[in-house]
Amino acid sequence: GPVGYQVGLENRTTNDTRIHYVTTGVLLQKLVNAKNMNEYTHIILDEVHERGQDMDFLLLVVKKLLYTVSPTVKVILMSATFNCKAFANYFMTPTPQGQQ
Repeated sequence: GPVGYQVGLENRTTNDTRIHYVTTGVLLQKLVNAKNMNEYTHIILDEVHERGQDMDFLLLVVKKLLYTVSPTVKVILMSATFNCKAFANYFMTPTPQGQQ
């Protein structure tokens, strides 16, 4: 159907799926393997205040891809306790590899 999910090895998506709900680890693996985000129009990251290895690395990968090969993808960050200024500053400053 149009909405599916992938959690670990369990994948409930098809070629017709338009909204993919995935874990942080699954998205991280997909982006690292694809080396771009161009198959997506939007990426919504929830609970970004929960600092951990996967989330921190995912934010770094998303930022790098935004500044290099996928500048048109819309990234939406969500959190119950959100430091907007910190995340805005983080995403407004290009990574050294992302500067053009």
